[in-house]
Amino acid sequence: MLWTAASGPGSINKRRRGKDRGITMSIDIEAHPGGGSQVEMWASQTNVYFGLFVNFSGAVNSRKKAISRLLAS
Repeated sequence: MLWTAASGPGSINKRRRGKDRGITMSIDIEAHPGGGSQVEMWASQTNVYFGLFVNFSGAVNSRKKAISRLLAS
């Protein structure tokens, strides 16, 4: 509910809903032939307000953890 689809370089791209909307997280998932998969996540787009980045590394890492939990469930 808190994330919406966005355009970006990953196979899955999500942007936080809300007034400030923050960064876009891009996700690529690659299945391995022997089982399991590799998941890569990165901040592919940031927003700048008044010359400052809206999201800092702590926010990026917390969003990566939240998306990781969703993918694991």
